[in-house]
Amino acid sequence: MLRFLGKYKISTHYLPNVLIKMRVGGASNKSLKNVLKKSTEDLQAMRNNQMGGLGKFGG
Repeated sequence: MLRFLGKYKISTHYLPNVLIKMRVGGASNKSLKNVLKKSTEDLQAMRNNQMGGLGKFGG
């Protein structure tokens, strides 16, 4: 998704509404260790795709 948005220079906007509700659970949030690992992987993906990091979302 990050590469697609970046490649086609698609701007994004914050929507203050819930669009999708998902049940809590799964491997990525069974423990604090897993949550931290997933967050680290997400941040690395943003950096690898020149999408910035915290505060870099939006148009």
